[in-house]
Amino acid sequence: MARVKRTSDVLDELKQKLSGMVTIDPKLDLGNGITVENAEKLVTTGDSSLKDYNTTL
Repeated sequence: MARVKRTSDVLDELKQKLSGMVTIDPKLDLGNGITVENAEKLVTTGDSSLKDYNTTL
């Protein structure tokens, strides 16, 4: 029996928040390392990890 592929509600929420941050200012910096650039890196890393996991199933 095949396993169900995983999804990430947290990753989806981060993508929505990132979209809002970019709408405000593409170079938005909220302090404490919270920037559009760092959020984009997290989304990319999360997407690739999820993709890798789902392809190994």
